[in-house]
Amino acid sequence: PNTVVVAAAEFEARRQAYVYLQGNPTSQDTRTFDVATGKTVVTRNKEGSIDYRFMPEPDLPPLVLNKETLGISLHELIETLPELPEELCMRLKEEYGLTEDVALIIGSDVSAVNLFELAVATAKRELNGEHDDKDVARSVANWFCNDLLGLVKESWSYETSDYTTASVSNSAVNGERLGVLVAMIFEGTLSSRLAKNILAVMFKEEHDKGPREIAEERGWRLITDPIQIKSICTDVILDRSHRSQYQQYLNGGRFVTKLEKYFIGKVMSATKGTADPEGIKYYVREVLQEQASNR
Repeated sequence: PNTVVVAAAEFEARRQAYVYLQGNPTSQDTRTFDVATGKTVVTRNKEGSIDYRFMPEPDLPPLVLNKETLGISLHELIETLPELPEELCMRLKEEYGLTEDVALIIGSDVSAVNLFELAVATAKRELNGEHDDKDVARSVANWFCNDLLGLVKESWSYETSDYTTASVSNSAVNGERLGVLVAMIFEGTLSSRLAKNILAVMFKEEHDKGPREIAEERGWRLITDPIQIKSICTDVILDRSHRSQYQQYLNGGRFVTKLEKYFIGKVMSATKGTADPEGIKYYVREVLQEQASNR
């Protein structure tokens, strides 16, 4: 946009707002913008409507907006207006601890705001206040912006070849189901990988089932039992297909850390995201160290 025009419009908006708040009527005049001072200045006064060549329309009576004609006072009317974008963005940041970028993404669509706030309320209810409210809200926002919105855009662009018009009003996953999904992650019953799988299933296949039901039916529950995780790690490490890497680890050297990551990846692959990642890292190292010390 023309920066001079923008600067002139912004100054004039502030000037007229100030005049109004002082209780003074806005004068009828022509003004020009002084680039050097950044202000508008009067070039010609206009005393009346004749100076504007106004022609009254005989078929249109004067429109008076008051309580009698509207059936509601101006103050009451203002109270019924929806949040302005700037106010909404500020509220999302303050109430939920969101960054400005995330607040702008969510606040740009009324459907997105409604879905997000329902998801946050649902997640908090499921967790019974056991986690920080803003941590929960930020997690919901992350899943909304990065995962659910991605599915919406993918589906929408497939149908229309234009993802820019996508809205979560077209989403098969509502706020309640998204909120339960996020709660399950906080509870430790789902890994991020499993949660992504369930979200995709809810969006594309199971439009009526909740995440808990889908996880139960498909066996997508996070393995957290230490004994079971250690047993899986031992089986993978001692598997004949990894004998070369196992022997290389026992020999020591500068590739030990790299080989630990190799086995961690193999265990994660074997469990298909159903085991606690932190538990896998811990027990892979423990099993390898035990095997090395027992040589």
